Amino acid sequence: MLAVADLAGGDWPKLARDAALQVSAGLPDSSIIGSLLVDILVEFVERKVERIFSRDLVERLNELRERPWAEMRKGKEVDGLWLAKQLRPFGVRPKAMWIGEVAGKGYAKSDFEEVWHRYLTRSDFDQLMADRGRAEKDGEGETAGAEANDKGPMSNDEGNSDVQG
Repeated sequence: MLAVADLAGGDWPKLARDAALQVSAGLPDSSIIGSLLVDILVEFVERKVERIFSRDLVERLNELRERPWAEMRKGKEVDGLWLAKQLRPFGVRPKAMWIGEVAGKGYAKSDFEEVWHRYLTRSDFDQLMADRGRAEKDGEGETAGAEANDKGPMSNDEGNSDVQG
């Protein structure tokens, strides 16, 4: 690609080299952000919801201490601002929403679908589900069982955790 840019002349050689540097600089983070995207996907799948409040997603992500993005935080908990900053480059932003009778900032599953399709493979998802299954059997992780006892805004009396409103 750089050779083609050199042949094109003008500003193209500099633009191509700048782009190559930016792409290569971002490579180590791609697996970290990829694991974060997979964890968010799993959360939507496990909860069987179309929308989730930022605070509930952050709470769950903070339970996943052995993930690459968690290690990047160096012991600090994930917060809504950090999560929004990580997702912003993918065009995913929290928005005001109602879930049941509770209002808050959150994310819609539909906002992630193109990102998941573009950046994740089926093997990424399968590997994470296997890892979470092993952790649950070993008593090291919490999955859907934790949500049954959750008195947070994602639950209501009917057990339907995502009421359109």
